[in-house]
Amino acid sequence: MTSPAQIIDRPFLRLFDPETETLPDADWTLQRVFDQFRWPEMQKLKSASDGPRFMRLWGEFEQELAHAQRSTGPLRIKDIGSRELKAFQLWLQELARYPLPKGASTINKAMKEVVRVLGIAADEGLEVQRIRPPKALPVQARPRYYFDDSAVNRLWAGAAQCDWPPARLNRPRAGSTFAGSGVAPVDFWRALLVLLRTYGMRVQDLAAYGTGKKPLLWSDVTLETQSPNPESLETWPLGWIYYKASKTADSSGREYFLPITPCARGAIDRMRAGAFAMHGGRVPRDAQVFQCPRSHGLTEQFKALQRRTGTVTRSGAPYELEDFRKTVATYSGLIDTDLPHALCGWGGGGIKNKHYQQPEPLLVRKLSLCPLPECFGEWVDPNHVASVDAFLRSI
Repeated sequence: MTSPAQIIDRPFLRLFDPETETLPDADWTLQRVFDQFRWPEMQKLKSASDGPRFMRLWGEFEQELAHAQRSTGPLRIKDIGSRELKAFQLWLQELARYPLPKGASTINKAMKEVVRVLGIAADEGLEVQRIRPPKALPVQARPRYYFDDSAVNRLWAGAAQCDWPPARLNRPRAGSTFAGSGVAPVDFWRALLVLLRTYGMRVQDLAAYGTGKKPLLWSDVTLETQSPNPESLETWPLGWIYYKASKTADSSGREYFLPITPCARGAIDRMRAGAFAMHGGRVPRDAQVFQCPRSHGLTEQFKALQRRTGTVTRSGAPYELEDFRKTVATYSGLIDTDLPHALCGWGGGGIKNKHYQQPEPLLVRKLSLCPLPECFGEWVDPNHVASVDAFLRSI
């Protein structure tokens, strides 16, 4: 592997902005700026784990650079310029964990985080260089597919043979706090299918399948009729689900307030009963709705479920859980062209949808009309259907 010292040809010209030279300090490093200025705000985000991960990579890069150049300690913030950034990008490409083309997206995110921290350093008055970040690597996006009802019906039936995640463990494994999902594996998977197929939320906003994910909590679910959105006047007889999209939390900060449909209420009721039994007769507000080991087993088990049921895309590739977003956007658009934006944040857009058009009135009137797989009807309480029908007739 090419060493950072070979990538960087020192010395080279540094161009300083005189306005940022007011607080020179030899002890300021990228990690220190991140810890003091970036992390206090970043840790509030659901995607907070990305920042420390990228800083660890930068630290490994600095260590190798220091060893190759026989220098001591990490780079000072004022020593980080365009060539160092390009060297870091090339170093990331040569790591076995981020090979191209699949690793391009992660490398681009790492570069963006480093540039962001440098920008924060400049804003705080530290001495920094004028930099030209390296060009982002081209990302080959995987095609998105959508499920038809027959595929979901097969997954629903196949969930009866699932044995992961376990409902309860006598002892969590070393390094894990997972003590059980609280429900039988079949109920876990069917509830997951219902919510993904109904709302099209990103998986990381629903289930904590990896370290650093912050999923749906019971505090985000209310069975009260009034919308939890303080800007909304809407009511709904079966309650509401709230979440903030973690992928865009650092940019748009989009929040979703979703009425609970009869199918979704069936899933929520089963998961709530499991949590009630799991926690000794109460449902902690800070407990996760979907408890599972944080080992990315969720995605692997979903592929295994597809293999058992013979579910596959026309191209022969397996589906991903994220494909439910395209499925929901595709079928909800048949009811109203604004529904995909209200559910997934797609389509429409602009000032109207961002600032002026309240999505809850549309969701209340149209979401329950969206077509859903027939198998979901197994969990529907007729009383919930009747209450929704009566409510819709009254408005």
